[in-house]
Amino acid sequence: MSLFNGSKLKGMTLKIQDAKPDYKQSQKTLSNLSPLIPKKCRHRNRDTMFAEDMSLVADNNIDGRKVS
Repeated sequence: MSLFNGSKLKGMTLKIQDAKPDYKQSQKTLSNLSPLIPKKCRHRNRDTMFAEDMSLVADNNIDGRKVS
């Protein structure tokens, strides 16, 4: 492998490296590290306001709804 590293082919210099680990193998290593890395959690907006009447608005009840 080191024979081809740094050699030129069609005007470009070759760079030979070790292959990446197999996907399943990398997932095993990540699962072993997962207790050390806390998961990110999404926080809800605490300023959200809800209407008192959260019923569905449809064609038959739209006239009785408030318009703001």
